[in-house]
Amino acid sequence: RLKLVVLRLDNGHLRIDELAPLNVWEKTENSLFERSQVIEEVADWSRRVERLYADVREWLTDVDNLRFDLSRSVTMSEELMQQFAVTDRELAILDVLRGDQVLASFVPRGLWLIGAWGRVDVITNKNTFVLVAIKNGDVFDWNLVSPLDRRITRRLDKDSLIEELQLQ
Repeated sequence: RLKLVVLRLDNGHLRIDELAPLNVWEKTENSLFERSQVIEEVADWSRRVERLYADVREWLTDVDNLRFDLSRSVTMSEELMQQFAVTDRELAILDVLRGDQVLASFVPRGLWLIGAWGRVDVITNKNTFVLVAIKNGDVFDWNLVSPLDRRITRRLDKDSLIEELQLQ
């Protein structure tokens, strides 16, 4: 992790000041890649995960006796964040419950992936499947990845979610 530590004497007492970096950048072939871009990507990822959770809650409102819990979280601390001195970020885990039983947990796993713009694992009692965000122009679509063949995907919507969670 990048950090700057300054040791100083203050009236005969040793003081340690840790300073946050103002900017970190990397030169690429075409331009500069800056810390501010990483910060914005992390913020955008957090917003996209929150929108996914809102969609899931809306899609499952018709299913009897379900409730949703966002009290657990996972720490996002990816390599690119560390390289550009971006603070770790807590992202909520969405638990879908019936009574006290967790039917599914939506767990954000990573933003920077080859071939996708983020991954969320959906863990159920019977299976774990993967959601990946695919960028179509300026819009991100969530796609279900088949646990049997990762080359097979389908768009996440109300029907596909209910089918995967076996809530019919």
